[in-house]
Amino acid sequence: AFEGLFKDNKGAITAFANLSDSDIECIAKHPQLSYVMSMCRLKGLPTPAALNTFFTAEYLKGDNGRLCKKRLKAVASMCRQKGLPTSTALEAFFTAEYLKDDNGRLCKTKLAAVASMCRQKGLPTAEALNTFFKDEHLKDENGRLCLTKLAAVASMCRQKGLPTAEALNTLFTAEYLKGDNGRLCKTKLKAVASMRCEKGLPTPTALKALFNDNHLKNGRNLCLTRLNAVASMCRRKGLPTPAALNTFFKDEHLKDENGRLCKTKLAAVASMCRRKGLPMAEALNTFFTAEYLKGEDDRLCLTKLKAVASMCCEKGLPTQEALNTFFKDEHLKDENGRLCLTNLAAVASMRCKKDLPTAEAMEMFFKDEYLKGDNGRLCLTRLKAVASMCHQKGLPTPAAMKAFFTAEYLKGDNG
Repeated sequence: AFEGLFKDNKGAITAFANLSDSDIECIAKHPQLSYVMSMCRLKGLPTPAALNTFFTAEYLKGDNGRLCKKRLKAVASMCRQKGLPTSTALEAFFTAEYLKDDNGRLCKTKLAAVASMCRQKGLPTAEALNTFFKDEHLKDENGRLCLTKLAAVASMCRQKGLPTAEALNTLFTAEYLKGDNGRLCKTKLKAVASMRCEKGLPTPTALKALFNDNHLKNGRNLCLTRLNAVASMCRRKGLPTPAALNTFFKDEHLKDENGRLCKTKLAAVASMCRRKGLPMAEALNTFFTAEYLKGEDDRLCLTKLKAVASMCCEKGLPTQEALNTFFKDEHLKDENGRLCLTNLAAVASMRCKKDLPTAEAMEMFFKDEYLKGDNGRLCLTRLKAVASMCHQKGLPTPAAMKAFFTAEYLKGDNG
């Protein structure tokens, strides 16, 4: 119910906190109200007649004759702070031929892409849609709209409006977006679109600087593993500069024993720093020199690294204090006081993308009676089962564990 009001609204928490209980109850009972609030923000209260005209418009209805939430959501996004669009404007928009699929129906993929680019820009005209969708650079080899190209452009041009024909031509004819066969390389396009999300279409100069960089190459050829790693970290951050790439890839902590880039380390760092930008040399040094990431041979333990990277995905590099607290936890050790890889794998699975668990959370989980076997020790079979079911869900609470393991349907003939 609150989606139209709070989505992509930086003041969402403040706005929500200032709502009274009656306001919240009112919005919850009237889901469309949030979309109206979004469109009419700073525009004054719309009249009952205006609301009636808007919500009874045929072009906001789906095939079942009811209000289509996807259409409403798209219109509310484009018309945010623009006021309620007129029936004429809705008709001109939804009857545009270029928003239809091969069956003559509204194409929701096209609608979503246009709504993204035209957010807060108002409904685009039929002429603007015509110019955009008939552009040859958005078509595939068969002359049909290429959804991969559309998605990439929509990502880069979010809230920027529909790009001009000149801008599209400049982007898609850039030599550095082509593969060895001289055709557009979709892997390159997706990587660039990820980094340039909401930043607009990049210039040929910027593309040249990126793809000419030797740190992205394996010999003379572009290394897609490196490109994808950089694209992951720099999502919505823009294309990294040559200086930033040089600093990152020459870092000794990313190399293996032979002095070459270690793809396992690169993948781990890229996972943790997704959307965080390229980490600084100081941060990499602090992370990779942490004692608790080392194995018994005093070298980096890749098993530990992968587990930490899984839990800290999109969370940034954890501090040495956090790693120290986690790996010295008694519940991760076996009877000999060594790290138990089974316990580590289970925790890493459940805490995937959730960050490192606290000592209190670990204590509560591992002391649970329902994880123990008949001998009173941790039952690895139960642990693996719980970890499998709770992948990316976090450590289950004692109440959840009790409810699960006391269920009659899990018991055998002997109870």
